[in-house]
Amino acid sequence: MRTALWVTLCVLGCSLALSTWFEHQLRDRLSGVTDYGAQDELWNTFAMNREFMQFVAAARVARHDPAALPALKLRYEILAGRVADTQNGALNSLFGSADTYHRLLAPVNAMFRQYDPIFARGIAPDEVLQLNRVIDVLEPSFYLAVQQIQSHFSDRLVNNERLIIRLGDWRMALLVLQFLLLLFFATVALRELWRSETRSRELDEARSAALQASAAKTRFLASVSHEMRTPLTAIIGYTEQALSQPLAPPQRRQLEHVLQSGNYLSGLIGNVLDVAKIEAGRVQLQEAPLALSAVADALGALFEPQAAAKGLTFSLKLDPDLPPGLLLDGGKWQQILINLIGNAIKFTERGSVCVRLDSVPLDDGLLLRAMVHDTGLGIAPEEQDRLFNRFEQTASGKLVGGTGLGLAISRGYARHMGGDITVDSAAGHGSLFVATVRAQPAAVPTPQPADRRPSLTGLRLVIAEDQEINRELMHDILAQAGATIFGTDNGLSVLDELGRDPAYDCVLLDYNMPALDGLATARALRARDWPGRVVLISAGLKPDDSRLAAAGVDLWLPKPFSTLALVQAVRGPASAHSPGVDRMPLLLSETDAIAQLGCTVARWHELATRGLARIVTLLDERLGIADATEQRRHAHSARGIALQIGTPRLACALAELEDTPSASAETIARNLHEQTLQALAALALPSTPLTEIPAP
Repeated sequence: MRTALWVTLCVLGCSLALSTWFEHQLRDRLSGVTDYGAQDELWNTFAMNREFMQFVAAARVARHDPAALPALKLRYEILAGRVADTQNGALNSLFGSADTYHRLLAPVNAMFRQYDPIFARGIAPDEVLQLNRVIDVLEPSFYLAVQQIQSHFSDRLVNNERLIIRLGDWRMALLVLQFLLLLFFATVALRELWRSETRSRELDEARSAALQASAAKTRFLASVSHEMRTPLTAIIGYTEQALSQPLAPPQRRQLEHVLQSGNYLSGLIGNVLDVAKIEAGRVQLQEAPLALSAVADALGALFEPQAAAKGLTFSLKLDPDLPPGLLLDGGKWQQILINLIGNAIKFTERGSVCVRLDSVPLDDGLLLRAMVHDTGLGIAPEEQDRLFNRFEQTASGKLVGGTGLGLAISRGYARHMGGDITVDSAAGHGSLFVATVRAQPAAVPTPQPADRRPSLTGLRLVIAEDQEINRELMHDILAQAGATIFGTDNGLSVLDELGRDPAYDCVLLDYNMPALDGLATARALRARDWPGRVVLISAGLKPDDSRLAAAGVDLWLPKPFSTLALVQAVRGPASAHSPGVDRMPLLLSETDAIAQLGCTVARWHELATRGLARIVTLLDERLGIADATEQRRHAHSARGIALQIGTPRLACALAELEDTPSASAETIARNLHEQTLQALAALALPSTPLTEIPAP
C-alpha cells in the first residue's frame, strides 16, 4: 500500500512537471506568432518599397523637368528615413546577419552617403542624370532585398502555423495521457474502496459473531453459576443453621470447614460472574456515602489475624487530609482492596504489608488512592504484562494457587470507577500496587448496624422457589424469626394466593421459575396494586436496576445468601410502589431503630425517651420565633430526631409541619408526640438484647 502511494505521487508529479514544461514552451512559441513589432517592421518594408518607387518616379520626371527638383529632394529625404527605420528593424529581426546587410542594403546606403551632400546644397540637372544611372543599377538589388524580407516574413508565418498545429497535437496527447492516468487511479481507488467495504463488512460480521459468542458465553456462565449456586445456597444455609445449635467441638470444626469451603466456592463463582458482567458491559455503580474509618477498621479486622498468623507486620494508615466520608461504590472499592491486600499477604513470607490511603485533588472531586506495598516474592518485568489477564498467573502465582481472576476484576472495577491499577515490582524485591478511583466528598454515613437478626413476629410471607431444598431452608430461617409462611414453587400460585388473601407483608420470588418467572410475577403483583414488599432472589446475573424498578422489585438478593441477609431483606421498609394504597407509618419502629443505632433495647429506650423530650422542647421554642426560616429549621431538627429514634409517624407529621406550617399541622404533631410518648412508656422493656446469630 505504501509503495502504491509513492508510485502514484511520482506519476502525478511527473505529469505536473510535463504539463508545466509544455505550457512554458507553448507560451514562448506563441509569443513569436503574436510579435506585433515584427509586423510593424514588415509594414515598414512595404512602405520603404513604396517610397523607393515614388523616388524613382520623381527622379525620372526631374531628368526632363527642372521644376520637379524640389519634389525629388522631398522623396529622397522620405526614402532615406524609411530605409533607416527598416534596416534598424525588419532586417535585423528577420536576418540578423551582416552578410545579408552588405549584400542587399549596402549599395543603397552608399548612394545616400554620396548624394546627401548634393541634395543638401541643391542637386543640379546634370547630377540628376547621374542619379538616374545609379538608380538603374541599384533598383534590382533594392527590389530583391524587399522581396527577400517579405519572403522571410512569410516563411515565419508558415512556421508559426505549423508550430501551433504541432503544439496542439502535443496538448491533445498530454490531455489523453492525463485522462488515462486519472482513469487508472480512479479504477485503483474504486477497487480499494470496494475491498475496504468488503473488509468492513467482514469485520462487522466477525464483530457480530464475537458479540453473539460473548453473549452465549455470558448466558452459559449465568446458567452454570445458577445451577451451582442454587445447591450452594442450601449447603451454606443449613451449615449456618447447624452451627447455631449446640455441637461437639469436632462436629463444629468440621461444619466450620464446610462453611468456609462453601464461602470460598461462592466467592469463586462470584468472580466468574464478575468477569461476565465486565465483558458484557453490565457493571453498575451503586454509589453511596462511605466512612473511610469504617473501611479501615473492617480491613484491619480481616487481615491483621491473617498477617499475624504468618508472622508479618500489617499496617493500614489513612492520610489526615482525607475526607471522613466519600461518595462512591463502596462494595467494589472494598473488593479491590481485599484482592490487593489478600494477594500481598498471600505472596509475602516474611517482612511486612503496608497499606496507605490518600487522595489527589481533581477539578470535579478527588482521586482516591490506595497503595499496597509488600516485601514478598515480587514480580519479574516480563510477567507484569499478563498480570491482569483473566485466567493467567505468574510463576509465583502458580506456586501459591488461585484462579487468576482477582486482579483482572479489580482493574476492571477500578477503570469503571474512573481510575486504574498499576504495579511496580521486581523479582525478589516485593511489589507496590496502586489503585485509584474517582470519588466525591460526602457526609459521614450512619454507622452500619450490628449483625442482629430482626424479629419477624407478626409478618406474613410468601416464598416462591422451585428448588424444594432451598424453599425449605428459607422456610426454616424465616419461621425461626417468627414469620408465618406460605410456600410454593411457581409464580402463578403466588398470584392465586394473593388473589384470595392480599394481606401478606412480603413476597420472596426466585428469578428463574417455571410458568411465570420472578420478574413477571412482580410486574403482575404491581399491576394489581399490591403494596407489599417484593424481594427477588437469584443465583444468576443481576438485571439492570431500571428493569427491577419497572417491575416493582424492592430488593435483589443474590444466592447464596446468609441467614442474616435473608432476614434483613424481608424486614426492610414496606414498598411504596402502589399509589392507590396508603400504608400508615408505624408509631414506634424499635427494631429498625436498634439496628440503625447499633445498641441494645435498653439503650434505645433511653435514647428514645430523651429524643421525645428534645422534640417537645423544639416545638415549644418554635412558637416563640417569628422568623419563618427559623421555624422550619426547628421543625426539621425535630424530624431528624424522630427518624433517628424510630418514630416514623411522628417524623411524617413533623415533615408536614416543616413544609406547610399551620396551626392544624402543629396540633397533629403534638398529638402524635403524646401518643408516641405513651406507647414508649407502655412498651415492655426486655431484659436481654435481641438474639445474635453468627455472621457469614
